[in-house]
Amino acid sequence: DLTDETKERIRLFTMEKTGISYEEARYAETFAFAMMRWSGAGAKNDTTAVGFDAWTKVQATEAYRERQAESRRGGVHGNIYSFAGFKRLGVDFFVGTVDKNGKSILEIIQGGQGDNVDLESRLEKVTFGIQTMGQFADNHINRTFQLLHDIVDTHEFNFDKLVTIDQFGRMVFDSEKANAFMDGQVKAFRYAYSTWDGLDYSKLVRFREKDGSFREMTVGQALWGHQVYDDYVKRGRQVAGNDNLTIGEVIQNGKSAEGTPLRNEIYKRPLMYAIAGELTAHRQFDSGYRKYKTAEVEKIYEFLETFAGNVKSDEFNMQNTKRIRRFFTPEDIKWIRKASNTGVWKLYWGEYSNATLGGLWDGFLKGMAQFLGSLDKVT
Repeated sequence: DLTDETKERIRLFTMEKTGISYEEARYAETFAFAMMRWSGAGAKNDTTAVGFDAWTKVQATEAYRERQAESRRGGVHGNIYSFAGFKRLGVDFFVGTVDKNGKSILEIIQGGQGDNVDLESRLEKVTFGIQTMGQFADNHINRTFQLLHDIVDTHEFNFDKLVTIDQFGRMVFDSEKANAFMDGQVKAFRYAYSTWDGLDYSKLVRFREKDGSFREMTVGQALWGHQVYDDYVKRGRQVAGNDNLTIGEVIQNGKSAEGTPLRNEIYKRPLMYAIAGELTAHRQFDSGYRKYKTAEVEKIYEFLETFAGNVKSDEFNMQNTKRIRRFFTPEDIKWIRKASNTGVWKLYWGEYSNATLGGLWDGFLKGMAQFLGSLDKVT
C-alpha cells in the first residue's frame, strides 16, 4: 500500500535526522498524521482549490471563489466585489501559531522562514503556551469559518434589513439587528485577526498563489489584497520613520499616531473592505443585488458613524455621559466611501442625474405621444 510505504519512509527519515528510536518515530508520525486535517495542513494537497477539504476555502479563498464563479460551474461564491480583498481568510496551525519563543511551528520545522529551509540542524523544542491548540481552534479556525459562511455562502451584512421604514415613512435602525451585527460580524473579524495573538503577521512564509506559483511573503500580505492595508501600512511606516519595514512588520509591531498598536485594530481593515464591497454591490445595476437609494446609503453611514465607541461616564450626573471615540473614525468612514464610490456628492449627483434624465425621457415620451396623436387627427 502506497500510504503505508510513505508513512514508513517518514518514520525512517525521522529516525535518521533526530536520532530517536523506531517506536518514537512511529508515534511521532502517527501524531503528525492525526494533525493533518484539523490543523489545515491536509488542505495543502488541494492545489487547484477544488474544496474537497473544507480548509481549502479558508486558506485559498480567492482562488476557490473564482473557481466557483466560473460560467461552466455556477457555484456559490458571494459578492464579487470582495474577491480580491480576501486572498485567504485564515492560515493553518503551523503558520498561525507561535510558541513561547516567538517562532511559528513551520519556522521550527523547516529551520527558517520563507524560502530559507535548513533540514540539517537539529529540531528545536516547541514550547506551547497554555491551551494553544484550543485557543487557535476557538479564535482563529471557528471565526474564519464563520467569515467564510458570511462572505461566501450568505449575503454578508444585509444592511437593507438593518434599515427599516417606520409608520411615518422615516428610515430608522432596527436596534435588535444592529446589535446582532455588532455581536456577529465585528466579533468574528476581531477574534480571528487580533484576539488570537499566536498569529505573527511579520513571519515570512512561502505561499502558493492562485495561479499556481509560489512566492515568499509575510503573513499579512498573504491574507489580504493591497487595497485592504496599503494606506494603513503607509501611515504605520510614517509613524515609525522607516519606509523599509515590511507590510507584516508594520501590522505586527507598528503603532498609530496616537500610540495604539496597529495589530490590535488590524481586524477593522478587512471588515471595512467587506462593508465597502457590500455597498458597491448595492449601487450597481448589474450586480444582482437590490440597488440602495441614496437615503438608504446615508442611513447606513449614520449607523456606522455612531456604532459603538469609548464611553466617558459621570457617576454624579448621567447627562455628562458621552462617547469620546467612535468605533469607525472619520478617516475610516472616508475610506469606506472612497472604496465603495459612495461619497456624498457622488450619491446626490447620481440622484440628480437620474431625476433629470428621467424627466427628459418622460417629457420626450409625452411629446411623441402628442405628436402621434396629432397625426391621427390630421388623417
